[in-house]
Amino acid sequence: MFQGQEIVGKSGLGFEFSEKVVPKAIAIKEIITNSVNTKWKPVYGEKNEYPDVYNEALVNFNGLDYALRIRVYNEGVAFRYEFDDKEKAVKIFSEETEFNIPVDASAWVSSRAQSEIIKVKVSEIEEAKERPILLQYSESLF
Repeated sequence: MFQGQEIVGKSGLGFEFSEKVVPKAIAIKEIITNSVNTKWKPVYGEKNEYPDVYNEALVNFNGLDYALRIRVYNEGVAFRYEFDDKEKAVKIFSEETEFNIPVDASAWVSSRAQSEIIKVKVSEIEEAKERPILLQYSESLF
């Protein structure tokens, strides 16, 4: 929710592994928070320095071999899965991540890299689109 408007509804996260069954009921073991306000320097680009400002939470779960890192920037939200044992090979049968977006929202999407970006209603999207996707909920909320 943002200012009383649903941005992303209840959505599934996680994986289906080919070797073992992951329990459906998962409990949070701990949440580690951090705030960053620094700058980073690209190898090349239009600027020689960019702000790197965000709040993050690393969510660790009981019984899972991975955690969920969530970062909140002024410009949006990002997340990634982080696996505990970098040396252990993991076979993922399928990824179960989904985003429950209100159907009346608009999306700015393209069908492939470097193609035209068009505005469509979320309810009209029929096939996979290239990432990233920009969602528009109102004239001033993206």
